[in-house]
Amino acid sequence: QAVVDADMAQIEACISSCNYYKSKAKYIKAVAEVLHSKYDGKMPNTFKELVALPGVGPKVANLVLSVSFGDPDSGLVVDTH
Repeated sequence: QAVVDADMAQIEACISSCNYYKSKAKYIKAVAEVLHSKYDGKMPNTFKELVALPGVGPKVANLVLSVSFGDPDSGLVVDTH
C-alpha cells in the first residue's frame, strides 16, 4: 500500500542509484497498483500472471517463481552482460 500511495519522486529517490531509475519507478508503481487492486496485495504465483504484470518479462517471472515460491521447475535465471 505504501508504494501505491507514494508519488513518483519518492519512488525515484529510493532507486536513483539504479540505471534507468525513472522508467523502473513507473513500472514499480504500476505493478504495486495491479497487485493491490487485482491480487489483494499478494504476488501471483503463476508464470502467466507474472508476465502479465507491467515491466515483468520471462526472466523476472522465473526468478520470482524460483526464489519466492521455491519452484524447482522455473529454471536457472542467468543475466549476462
